[in-house]
Amino acid sequence: MVSVNILADFFDRDIRTVQLWAEKDGMPKLAKGRYDLNECAKWRLQKLEEEIESLEDSGDKDHLALKKEGQRLSNMEREFRFKKLI
Repeated sequence: MVSVNILADFFDRDIRTVQLWAEKDGMPKLAKGRYDLNECAKWRLQKLEEEIESLEDSGDKDHLALKKEGQRLSNMEREFRFKKLI
């Protein structure tokens, strides 16, 4: 279980974005301000995969390529931050 601050740092987002993901987008939440890091990471991955699929369906190949590269770099950065957390 991690705090909203740690989760926001992990995803490189502000706290309000994480709260909105939980309130409006269905990100799993254990209690007020407390989250399961693994479940939230799985949820976020699924959301990103859905976004990529939507871009693939739209035919916007340039935007899709940039999005995939950005996600690859973000994933590497998150992995590094995660290793620092454990």
